Amino acid sequence: MDKKYPCKISQRFFYKHGDGNLEPQSKNIIPLPIFQISWGSIPLRGHPRYSFPAATMTIFGPTKQLIEYHVMDDALMLRPKLEIKNTEKLLTISNEVFYKFDEAQKSNLIKQFVP
Repeated sequence: MDKKYPCKISQRFFYKHGDGNLEPQSKNIIPLPIFQISWGSIPLRGHPRYSFPAATMTIFGPTKQLIEYHVMDDALMLRPKLEIKNTEKLLTISNEVFYKFDEAQKSNLIKQFVP
């Protein structure tokens, strides 16, 4: 991925609003311990002026925990796309019920819904 797409790292922040005085923005920027890593730029179909990253990760700095990731370029995946059969039935299982499943029940779900 690093060979195909350049990497960009940024840190999230927010603007501190004080008493309404218009100070230079750099004085009002408060960095957050959340880091966004993105690779590449893929043009949006039908809208070549717009693009989105081929892959992104969001990391919580203090624990180095992965918060989320997205892979938009299928060529980066080593395995084929996961196909789910009978999606409507799978979505009827509430989070509350799913969280109570043991490992065997979760394994049975995979056998039931993944060909």
